[in-house]
Amino acid sequence: MAHMTCVGSTEEDILAVTKDLEAVGVNHVLALRGDKPRDMSDEQFEQRIFPHATDLIHFINQNTNLIVSASCYPEKHPEAISMDSDIAFMKMKQDMGAEMFISQLFFDNSDFYRFIERARRAEITVPIVAGIMPITSAKQIGSTVTLAGSSVPKKLADICAKYGESPEDMRKAGIAYAIDQINDLKRCGMGHIHIYCMNKPKMTKEICEGIC
Repeated sequence: MAHMTCVGSTEEDILAVTKDLEAVGVNHVLALRGDKPRDMSDEQFEQRIFPHATDLIHFINQNTNLIVSASCYPEKHPEAISMDSDIAFMKMKQDMGAEMFISQLFFDNSDFYRFIERARRAEITVPIVAGIMPITSAKQIGSTVTLAGSSVPKKLADICAKYGESPEDMRKAGIAYAIDQINDLKRCGMGHIHIYCMNKPKMTKEICEGIC
């Protein structure tokens, strides 16, 4: 599955990329709006061809044979007015043809379970995959996590405070935390997990081996 953003793309750009993907046997894309590029002016951003991921999803479904998945946000998209409006956009993505959702990272499973309940009440019926990102260094809290808009529960904050100055101990504790999250998700019937591996295959292998 290829990740595809559209924030700076034209229709011709999208068609060229999808044609290349199909030519090499890729049949599934994760359709995302993407962040505003640094070299894009505010005027260009406001006049972009694909304002939202829903526009990209609709365009791909109308013009290609690719399977489309989309993103969702257990703690609300940072730009969304409310959780209700965010879930309404999620429903729109499903109606436009999204066949699966992959969630933004989260660290408190209770947030994810509440989100699932609200999504199902809103008649979102396609699979929702839990996105898990292991925190293996304390500086991730100030970079990736902050950008994602995810909250940090006290348990994880305490781990970072205790092991943040010891890289190897922090790595082990972060992997253990991710394994605990995944095992709890499995016990509660969540059958699909997406690990944000950040190009760390060894870490990902350790997590997979630690899942009960």
